[in-house]
Amino acid sequence: MKKAITILAVLIQSGILYSQQIGTGTAPLLTTENGFNKPVNSGVYVSGMPQEGFPEETPEHPWKYLVSIRSTSAWHQQLQIAGTFWRNDRLFFRKIEESSLSAQAANPWYELATRGDNHFTGKQIINGDLQVGYNNYASAPGYGKRLFFGDEWENSKPLWIARYNAGTNMSEMRVNIGSYPESNNRFVVGTTRYDNNEWLESLSVLANGNVGIGISNPGSKLELKK
Repeated sequence: MKKAITILAVLIQSGILYSQQIGTGTAPLLTTENGFNKPVNSGVYVSGMPQEGFPEETPEHPWKYLVSIRSTSAWHQQLQIAGTFWRNDRLFFRKIEESSLSAQAANPWYELATRGDNHFTGKQIINGDLQVGYNNYASAPGYGKRLFFGDEWENSKPLWIARYNAGTNMSEMRVNIGSYPESNNRFVVGTTRYDNNEWLESLSVLANGNVGIGISNPGSKLELKK
């Protein structure tokens, strides 16, 4: 251990490993005259006042921050990250390439994969449950990763799709449509008309096990539309 520490100290002293502060470090508080819509020096900016150019302005959450990395004093290429200190608030980023300190209305902010529409290119690997909305539904033996739809308190109906290993060479794809069989929940397969968005049901499975083909609410184990 002592030998490793000695080697690290030698590398730092020799300049092989080093740290460097970018620009001015911590910057002063921003005012409304020096808003987030303009290039600024490198640093971390903080403001408790409304800011021009701040994405998704939220008056109820006044304390905002801006992290700015600027390339040179002549050109003003920057990478900026903006958000607030409040829990679960949105986080945004943008890149600026300008030759002057002009207003940056033409440089929009993009959300940093937190809320809103996020677009990705390439394969996305998720090591865990994929939750569309929020759900703290407990995992159970035999289940693989589950795809949840919406909050578990959304109509009080947990909806998810999962792989289930029932035994050796016995795998199932399970679709969960509720938490008790007496409910009116349904698993429905259908189509949507292209011209008027009318929903047309083809297959309906109720929580109690009744199945309808062309029937929305079958009253027996199998009911066909005549």
